[in-house]
Amino acid sequence: MGAVAGIDQDAGARFTYSISPQDDAGGRFTVDSRYGWITVANSSLLGWDGPHAFSIKVVVTDQSGLSGDQWVTVSLTNVNSIAHDFDFFNKRIQDSKTITYNSPSKNSGM
Repeated sequence: MGAVAGIDQDAGARFTYSISPQDDAGGRFTVDSRYGWITVANSSLLGWDGPHAFSIKVVVTDQSGLSGDQWVTVSLTNVNSIAHDFDFFNKRIQDSKTITYNSPSKNSGM
């Protein structure tokens, strides 16, 4: 999904990353402690019917124990994960395409 990175004036500084337990969007996300990659921790807590943006507080700690935090907003985007292909009266259509079907009128002789 995304990543955070720490910056330190000390050359060669090493960081660990975490999400503040009080500000973790209900356990929806996690951060890799070594690399700072933010990923989904519990996808069952996400859905298009619920909130589309979440705020989490990421904490960065250096090797000497000094830390800082930053709010990060994670926004959801609705993506069709499975493309559907329909056969509608011998006309092939795909998701998000529009097709108009006019039924024959009684006067058309059909």
